Amino acid sequence: MSESQNEKQNTDAARKPMREEMTNVNFADPNLVVTLADGRILSVSLSLFPLLARASTQERNNYFLIEDGIGVHWPDLDVSLRQLLDLAT
Repeated sequence: MSESQNEKQNTDAARKPMREEMTNVNFADPNLVVTLADGRILSVSLSLFPLLARASTQERNNYFLIEDGIGVHWPDLDVSLRQLLDLAT
């Protein structure tokens, strides 16, 4: 592949929007750790989410992704997070 083709490929890749859907949620105390569809990992202090910080491991692990992965809901806690991805952009 020529140098100009490589440059075009790199430019095209840079123009593609990053996918911001969540694919996984876990906890690495003291953080909430979210894996995004594009491979990025977002780690946020649980101190920002007092209900999650006080929740048991069982309550934290009982979650499901909502709105096609743009949010997460913990039914045992009746807590949903949708703005979390704003921190990744």
